Amino acid sequence: IKDLKFRSEGCAISQAAISILSENIIGKKIKDIEKMEEKNAIALLGIEVSERRRRCATLGFLAVKKALKNFKMSQ
Repeated sequence: IKDLKFRSEGCAISQAAISILSENIIGKKIKDIEKMEEKNAIALLGIEVSERRRRCATLGFLAVKKALKNFKMSQ
């Protein structure tokens, strides 16, 4: 991954999570990102995330995974 940009609206946790995730995955190989799980994305936040806020914390991660899937299908 050479670059990652996003445009979003949402709560502070979802905004922070995608920002931190994007910084973390730039420079990584797609196969390494495909191996990532939701728990890895949550761990990047460095805070405890309640079950109620889990969706907020993983929304950007799920979007990245879907974008990679779409990218691979277009190849």
